[in-house]
Parts: sequence; structure tokens; C-alpha cells
Amino acid sequence: KNQVYRNGIPAGLSGVEVADKVGFINDVLNDVAIVYSASGPYVLTIMTSGGSWSSIADLASQIEALRGQ
Repeated sequence: KNQVYRNGIPAGLSGVEVADKVGFINDVLNDVAIVYSASGPYVLTIMTSGGSWSSIADLASQIEALRGQ
């Protein structure tokens, strides 16, 4: 919950508590999180090659929206 890099999964889940850990080297960006969603906690892992933090945030937001349906 004290991760310094918050531009991935946490950025896509505004108002949702997230404990995450990122990994990055060259063009590889990864973010793994425990998401404490209103519909129950879950683990979310997003791994990219050539991706961006904003694409990770967007994907996290889309996944959370689908869970709420």
C-alpha cells in the first residue's frame, strides 16, 4: 500500500484501496495488485511489453467496471 509508483493499477482505480508492486526494465512494465474493491478483494496482474502506465491504468479501470456488472 506504500508503493511509490502509483501510475499503473492504482491510477485506474480512483477511490479504491490498492496494494501493488511494480516491475519495469527497458520496455517491459508490470504491475501486480491486491484490489480491495467494494464487490470484494481480488488480485490483478497486468504484464506488458511496449505498454505504458496509462494503458495499465485504463485496463485496470475496465476490469473493475466489468466486475461491477
